[in-house]
Amino acid sequence: MTPQEFMWGYLKLYEEYMQRKEHLIEVATTLYSAFALTLLLQKGATWSNHWLVLPAFGGLVGAVVWWFVRWQFRFWSDGALICNASQTVAAEWLGKADVPAEELAPMPLPSLRGKGAGVKGPTALAREMGDRITKWNRKTWCEKRWDSPLENVVEGVILLWLTAFLVRVFLVTDGWLSVLSCLRGGR
Repeated sequence: MTPQEFMWGYLKLYEEYMQRKEHLIEVATTLYSAFALTLLLQKGATWSNHWLVLPAFGGLVGAVVWWFVRWQFRFWSDGALICNASQTVAAEWLGKADVPAEELAPMPLPSLRGKGAGVKGPTALAREMGDRITKWNRKTWCEKRWDSPLENVVEGVILLWLTAFLVRVFLVTDGWLSVLSCLRGGR
C-alpha cells in the first residue's frame, strides 16, 4: 500500500465515522422533540395533577439529551479534524513522486481536548492536525461557537422545548407565585 492509498483510506474511514455521528445527533434530537411534544400535548388536568413531575422529568430528559448531543459533537469534531488533515496530507503526497521517510514515521496523533487516545499515525498527519488545533485554540469563544451551525440549531431546539415546559407550567399553575406557594407547602 502506498502512502497516498493509506491516507485516502484514512479519509474515507473518518468520513463514514462523521456521518454516523451526525445520524446519532439527528436521531437523538428527533426522539427528544417527539417526547417533548407528546408531553406538552397532555391535557390540562394531567399537568395540573403532575405540575412538578412533568416539567422536572422533561427537563431531566432534556439535560441528558443535551449532554449526549454535546459528546457526539465532540467526537464529530475529532473526526472532522482527522478527516480534514488526512485530505490535506493526501493531497500534498499526491504531488510527490516519493514521500520522505520522516513524514511516514509513526507518531501519536493529537486531539482537540489535549488527551490523545494513543493512536499513532504518520508524522505528517500529526503535524497537520497539530497546526489545525493551534489555529482552533487561537479562536475566540464566539468564533468557535459560530463555526458550528448544526450544533447551534440542535441546542436551540432543545432550549426551545425546555422553554415550552416552563411556559406550560406557568400557564397551568396560574403563574410562578402559585408554583412558589406550592413549593412552600400550600396549594
